[in-house]
Amino acid sequence: LHRMLYWSYALLFAQFLTASVYGESIVISGSGTYTCSTTETCVIECNEEDSNWDIIVDCGNSQNCLFDCTQWSCFKSGTLNAQNSHNLTVISRDWECVKSASFNVPDYGSAFFKAMDGGQYSGYSHFRNLIVNAGIDTQSIEIDCSNSGEDGCRDIEIYAQTAQFLKITVGASSELGDGGKSWKN
Repeated sequence: LHRMLYWSYALLFAQFLTASVYGESIVISGSGTYTCSTTETCVIECNEEDSNWDIIVDCGNSQNCLFDCTQWSCFKSGTLNAQNSHNLTVISRDWECVKSASFNVPDYGSAFFKAMDGGQYSGYSHFRNLIVNAGIDTQSIEIDCSNSGEDGCRDIEIYAQTAQFLKITVGASSELGDGGKSWKN
């Protein structure tokens, strides 16, 4: 299962690099609602510094939904709905990219969250206060905090009652909260 998920995400990342061939690409440029209309791969890029607040993204019926945050606080307190997608991949490349953001992961599908270097302030506080809500019979939720830096996964909330599989990878400098308060269910 782990090898299959690894190759699934590797393929999805390769598709992300060539989104124009596989589906639709959306760039977040401030507050508002953004909706994917493709049934293939939808790539959402959040690359506007501090464009947080009142952002709602809907992956629609896309097979694969990839959210790539490259600027600090770009999707802070935003909401992403991926219930009708099969796969969701969230990449955070900068400081507080998705702080306090809420992700509603695929019904019957999988979600993968990864902190990566690449932003101006990368290596610090990638997924702080992240909220992840499992969908109906979600197959898997994986959160990789191994590169999330100080405060990286602090105070995350994961509601995974309906998920078949949950995996969290923590790095040496990652924090999961004050005495385990990050775990809600």
